[in-house]
Amino acid sequence: MSLTSEELNYLIYRYLQETGHEVSSLALQEETRVLEFEKKFKERIPLGCLVSLVQKGILYTESELLVRYDGKVMPVDPENYKKNFTLAQALQVDKEQFPEISNTGRFALENDSEAEEEKLKEGKDEENSQIIDGTHKAGNSDEDEGFIKALESIFSYGSSNACEWSGSYFAWSEKTPTNSAKIVRLKSNKEFSVPTVLTYPTVGKSTDTASNNTSNNLAGEITAISWSRSGDRLLTGVESGEIRLWTLDGKLSNIFNMHKAPIITMKWSDTGMHCITMDVDNVTIVWNTLTGSPVQHFDLKEVINNFGESLGIDCEWIEKDKFVIPGLNGAILLFQINNSNEPIGRLLGHSKTITCLSYNESNKLLLSSSDDNTIRIWRGHNSNASHCLMGHSQGVVNASWMKNNDKIISCSLDGSVRCWTILKDGAGDIAAKDGGANNYANNNNAMFACSLIDDIPIVYGCISPDKSMYCVGRLDGQVIVYNLELLKKNMEELENIVSKKTTNDAITVPLEIPIKAEYSVPISKPNNYVCAISWCETNDLLSVSYAENQSYVFRL
Repeated sequence: MSLTSEELNYLIYRYLQETGHEVSSLALQEETRVLEFEKKFKERIPLGCLVSLVQKGILYTESELLVRYDGKVMPVDPENYKKNFTLAQALQVDKEQFPEISNTGRFALENDSEAEEEKLKEGKDEENSQIIDGTHKAGNSDEDEGFIKALESIFSYGSSNACEWSGSYFAWSEKTPTNSAKIVRLKSNKEFSVPTVLTYPTVGKSTDTASNNTSNNLAGEITAISWSRSGDRLLTGVESGEIRLWTLDGKLSNIFNMHKAPIITMKWSDTGMHCITMDVDNVTIVWNTLTGSPVQHFDLKEVINNFGESLGIDCEWIEKDKFVIPGLNGAILLFQINNSNEPIGRLLGHSKTITCLSYNESNKLLLSSSDDNTIRIWRGHNSNASHCLMGHSQGVVNASWMKNNDKIISCSLDGSVRCWTILKDGAGDIAAKDGGANNYANNNNAMFACSLIDDIPIVYGCISPDKSMYCVGRLDGQVIVYNLELLKKNMEELENIVSKKTTNDAITVPLEIPIKAEYSVPISKPNNYVCAISWCETNDLLSVSYAENQSYVFRL
């Protein structure tokens, strides 16, 4: 069962109407989408539905205490339930069973004595990990000190749509009247070179007298940036669809001019001979970067007129001469570089826009995520997904392979970050010994860690080059860096606990993903969301581009 915030708003709206609070219900009607639900569910929602659901929630919370870890039902004390079978008691039970959701640490209210006592209690736990009522509770501290660092800014630039590191060189787009991109080189710990400016020409408006139509010949804002794998060339794509190839010293090398809509993604091949570009009209082109000529052209722009949405916003290279791009109805199409525009394979499973594609060279698996709330894993020569990871309640923004290649981390518009285990032959990472049942991950949707701070959507996610950290950017501009090394340590502690158990005791997951550092915009403008995040190869520098505010390079 799942309940969205909008559905809850509608239940509150119905409750206010039923109890005669007309002014309050009118205010809720003005600020939410309850009228849309009124049309759909008016005849289906019974009177007192909200109160009934809350009562069932209390019953469920209390019933959890009646079942032990071994499945046996504990004796019931009727007199006790007559006194304590209330909402306040249910909240207290839930708080004791899952203490990580209480207001502690950076979420605690000032002078909150209860929160301070909880903090002191946690500080006495030297290992920052314990077993409480069969539940493994991992701490959310960094370096075992309980502190979340504030990201330190060492370089700033204007509002930007795209940014990317390549070695010690950093490039970004800047929203200025000249629609320029800039390149700087990191010279020392905090010192950058003078920026090299890549400027697009500014052309005025022209009018077609025959049709009396006015067209804007301005290139528009730079929407995408991509370094070659060797780091000696840079591609920039703009709103008009024009793509320019630049050398490292800022000289224009070539112009690719077949797209007619804003560029959303560009991917270089390993050899640097080819690149794939995609625009918002579902047009995908494979270019020969040495000659500037198109090798293959896939035009599905009619689809956006029929369905009103993009087929996908990512593409990926598979080996040196193969690549995958989004297709119709959530399909992923596999092509080979040649003169044919017919796919050599189709991966069927997703039903909505493809948001992320990532190929793992080590295990030869393709990872994909979609607006259909799922993540899928694909094996070679098989058109069906080998794993389907379900748990996010809204579209998945990013999914990345973790360090050991059998785990995945993802973030979503539902505001959550989740870690998953890919099982091998039906066995989890913590294998049962001697026929025991000490396996907490025994299905193909094994989520072993999660972080949900609040319901603010995450719009960008990026894993560090050494895969020790994962950074997400939210719709409100907040940036959060998760510590995957500490998560791995907590996982190893849990494995040790499980390996020593001799009974069929259940271990409850997921663990909490530890936060390493964060940054919140002091004064945020409307729509000041995170547009792009990029890690330096040294893993200690992080660039974040904002839509409206100043953008920054942070040092961890």
